[in-house]
Amino acid sequence: MIEKQLIERIISCFPKSSLHNNQFFESDAEVFTFKDQKLLLTTDEFSSEDLFRDNHPFQLGKNLAIATISDILASGGDPLFYAHSMAISKKWKDDFVIELSNGIANTVKYVNAGFLGGDLGTSENWHYTGIAIGEVVQPLSRMGAKPGDAVYFTGKAGAGNLEAAIYLYFDKILIGKLINSYKTEFHCRYNEAKLVRKYASACIDTSDGVFNGIDTICTLNKCGFHLENIPVLQEAALAAKIIGKPEALMILGECGEYELLFTIPPDKINDFKKEIKTLHFNINRIGTIKENNIKIINFGKKELNLQGFEISARSFVNVKDYLAKIIEFIKTA
Repeated sequence: MIEKQLIERIISCFPKSSLHNNQFFESDAEVFTFKDQKLLLTTDEFSSEDLFRDNHPFQLGKNLAIATISDILASGGDPLFYAHSMAISKKWKDDFVIELSNGIANTVKYVNAGFLGGDLGTSENWHYTGIAIGEVVQPLSRMGAKPGDAVYFTGKAGAGNLEAAIYLYFDKILIGKLINSYKTEFHCRYNEAKLVRKYASACIDTSDGVFNGIDTICTLNKCGFHLENIPVLQEAALAAKIIGKPEALMILGECGEYELLFTIPPDKINDFKKEIKTLHFNINRIGTIKENNIKIINFGKKELNLQGFEISARSFVNVKDYLAKIIEFIKTA
């Protein structure tokens, strides 16, 4: 809530255009009208502080572009243009930067977008800002979820939190070298998004993790949720076991996997399921939207009541203190 209040105060400093169609916070990307066409705009900033490793430059590039473009997909649009600003680490060689750029280009090409250019600088630590412009194909926002809607999720949870776990815990132990060779891969849901926008009542990308995604949707729509059978990346579950942390961290942690989390009204579920089967998409139902004040996630046989869970990474200087607080909550809930 502290972060949201700060953002609201910052926004209040600026004029709002009459061509701006959505309210702030209601959509993953901003919606605006230009010459009678509805367009989408998103800007995302990333750095080593996000716990993205830089030992696989091509994959890092792909992941950065996917993380930027996912906001366009979650808003019912197709990407048109991509631009960026890169502050490259002084430790990076020229070949590293080219591999990183090829990874970014790989994703931009996959979604049939064009590159508009950007800015390049150097820094002690790398920083990256991605900018994507898209066109609205079928409007989709975080608003519209109602009790009784089914909650669906593309792919598996835990990729971002796995990346963070590798960054934080596997630098000094015997298995570290093996784990560090693992490439954490985000998935661009360009094709799945075309199906999602046909049926979904609300959608968000899990840039801040699964819990934060569903909690944001439910807070905006004044409803609750009951989630269960959330598919977790096998490698993420294994990493949690190795470091002796609960698997629930891969759901509650704020390093997201940039998948699509969305709701489907009851009268559209059967048709949606038929299309999933026909298209062979990896999309799973993980719960149901409930009345307000219900916030429950089942982890195996353990039911975790998350009403009152307000632990935010941005409230901690040390990431491990943040994780310790979540673990304490899990054990006492």
